[in-house]
Amino acid sequence: MVTLHVMSSEHLHAILTTANAKQGKEGWWELGEGTSISLHLTHGGVGLVISKGVAVREENTFVYFRTARGEIFVVNGHDIFAGTVDGTTTTSRKAGFSP
Repeated sequence: MVTLHVMSSEHLHAILTTANAKQGKEGWWELGEGTSISLHLTHGGVGLVISKGVAVREENTFVYFRTARGEIFVVNGHDIFAGTVDGTTTTSRKAGFSP
């Protein structure tokens, strides 16, 4: 049986620091343009990944996670065990066929 450890506040802040997040209004940590994060959660043996987060805020044991589309997830911080800083690509693909 695998035992997952809950994410500490220090762990979450390490992820935000890696993503170059800056603290903004009302306690939200805002990520820079083109950067997003994903949080990995588990509860009762069921896993969940919430992705494309552009802002995060902690309040008591809750973590608020806002996406670029304005969705806000409110999750128990004890259910989070990992986070990912999602990179961006510097090249774009042109429409049409390649020669």
